[in-house]
Amino acid sequence: MAEQTKVILQKNQITGRYDCFSECTNKGITYLTNGERFNLIDGKQIITGRIEHNGFDYYWLSDSGELKKELHNQIVGFISK
Repeated sequence: MAEQTKVILQKNQITGRYDCFSECTNKGITYLTNGERFNLIDGKQIITGRIEHNGFDYYWLSDSGELKKELHNQIVGFISK
């Protein structure tokens, strides 16, 4: 199983992508693009999913396809390293 890193998302105004910052160190780790895994923290629940792009902006889609969420700054979740 891949190591999970807890991150906070911040939109990069130049690229339009979402940069991932370590929750512990506030240091930039990577950025998310279309199709990448991102496990969303929703309250006390962790929901597996991925990042998608609709031609205009990025959003998160659950693995089941039932949940969809527009990305914004300060969303917290896990990425795999």
